[in-house]
Amino acid sequence: MTPNCVVTTSLKAGASLKERAVWFSRRLGVPLVPRKKLSLEAICAHYGVSGVLVVSADRVSYFSGGRELFFHPGMAVLRIKEIKAGKTDQMIKAMDLKRGDSLLDCTLGPGVDALVAAWVVGEE
Repeated sequence: MTPNCVVTTSLKAGASLKERAVWFSRRLGVPLVPRKKLSLEAICAHYGVSGVLVVSADRVSYFSGGRELFFHPGMAVLRIKEIKAGKTDQMIKAMDLKRGDSLLDCTLGPGVDALVAAWVVGEE
């Protein structure tokens, strides 16, 4: 079965970005292709795929049909930073979440609350 996307890096990728791109390629089971100076549209056309996962210094994005899709953690980063500093997060307080607890977020939103909760409860 031919993959419908490939992985590449941003134009000015150093060794660490290339390592991350290799990880995504292996994890997703899709080819890693050199970026060179090709546009993303040219990569799609050359490899016969509909999308490109691009690993860059500040994020990982999926490009398809001239559109970019990426995840932004929103306020989760700030909320976790505040919790680390010993401040109270009202959602965590209301749910009385602690390390080792479990939580299922069924709100179908962007997952910001789930990220904060996941950080609080940990991997256990």
